[in-house]
Amino acid sequence: MTAPKAAIERLAEFLCRPGIAAAAPDLLRRHTVDIAGAWLAGSAIPEGHAVSQFFGSDSLGDLLAANVAAARSSEIDDIHLPSLTTPGAAIVVCALTIAARHEGVAGNDLADAIAGGYEALIRLGLAIDGATVSSRGIWPTYFAAPFGAAAVAARLLKLSPAQTAHALAMTITMASPSAGHQHGPLTSRWLAFGLVARNGLTAAQAAQAGFLADPDILESNFLNAAYGIKPDISAFTHNLGQRLAIEDLSFKPWCAARQTIAGAQAMRELIAQGIVPSEIEACEIAIPPLHVKMVDHGVHPGDRTSHLTSLPCQVAQAALNPDSAMDVAQTPGETPAPIAALMRKITVHGDDSFMAAYPKAWHARLTLHTKKGTHERTIAAVPGDPARPFDDTRTRQKFLDLTTPVLGETGANEALAIVWNVLNNPENAKIILNTASQAQKRKRGL
Repeated sequence: MTAPKAAIERLAEFLCRPGIAAAAPDLLRRHTVDIAGAWLAGSAIPEGHAVSQFFGSDSLGDLLAANVAAARSSEIDDIHLPSLTTPGAAIVVCALTIAARHEGVAGNDLADAIAGGYEALIRLGLAIDGATVSSRGIWPTYFAAPFGAAAVAARLLKLSPAQTAHALAMTITMASPSAGHQHGPLTSRWLAFGLVARNGLTAAQAAQAGFLADPDILESNFLNAAYGIKPDISAFTHNLGQRLAIEDLSFKPWCAARQTIAGAQAMRELIAQGIVPSEIEACEIAIPPLHVKMVDHGVHPGDRTSHLTSLPCQVAQAALNPDSAMDVAQTPGETPAPIAALMRKITVHGDDSFMAAYPKAWHARLTLHTKKGTHERTIAAVPGDPARPFDDTRTRQKFLDLTTPVLGETGANEALAIVWNVLNNPENAKIILNTASQAQKRKRGL
């Protein structure tokens, strides 16, 4: 009797099927455009510029690492809430970078590579229960990025199902659980993320050269012994081939840690109803308890991460300066006095009732006490979530909002036309790569 195939082997067979992207072509295009915008915007901020300067080399591996790092540093890339992974930077940027340097990539190959990469990274994130292990300090996307990148590279290099399985398994042995908690103007967090994505390319190239790994690695005790993680094989294989993981992916409506966005959205909606910020006397925000430690803090001058992850800061900006949220380079030296004053009126606490829907939904309840009474708003889904999806118009506008400060109005519109058609014409990837290179030379200050 033939032994049942390992989960990774089953995934590898799926990834090698023709036409896997055909199930969601419009959604795939929107996410490709969205991540290309994050890549171009991230390339011009100090973090993206520094990573590019550090690698310097024109080799495919160095280009891939630098580009992935720049896109992820933007903090405006897409996110899969149930697995707590942000896959787009590692998937779309890998695919476009490889396609730009690899002759003979057809449109269906590029689309299938991106769809398959999303599928692989998200499924591994679900298998390790990313939303829960993150509370132990494990960074789910960092752990799964090599796996997703290997899926992309394997498809574009036309690896066989057996070779693809070995490439995927190889990345599990290369995986690292975390890049640590780093603060300051220029952390190595994004550099590290680019490096682990490059490991996925290396694994695919090694498998192509004949190197082998253990396709049963998820079923073995490897991850439990090394990291205390017991992979959920049923979560890894659930609905494989029946529904694409990208269908549960969220766009970010603006630049911030997603854990802060529901609270900020609640503030935006209350302000739109006529609340006057100067009349706010106190603000209480309830969120999932697992998020409190990450977002309940102040900000530090020049420390971009502290601003993007501070719920009080993001909510205060939503009330007083909402347009600033689309500035990927946002990091004021000193917090403006009105923002600081409102932040002092904000308290954050966990609400256990939100855990019933977690991690598929990240609720926030904002309660404002004003001179005229109390006002409350609960947010279960923000713009860009599957329940409040982006359409083509919203996706295109976000791209232009992100890239116009870097490329100018004419350049941003030209880039949009190129990116919008890249899945039909992979040769456009070369133009996108060149545009990102030019953006890196236009460093925007903090």
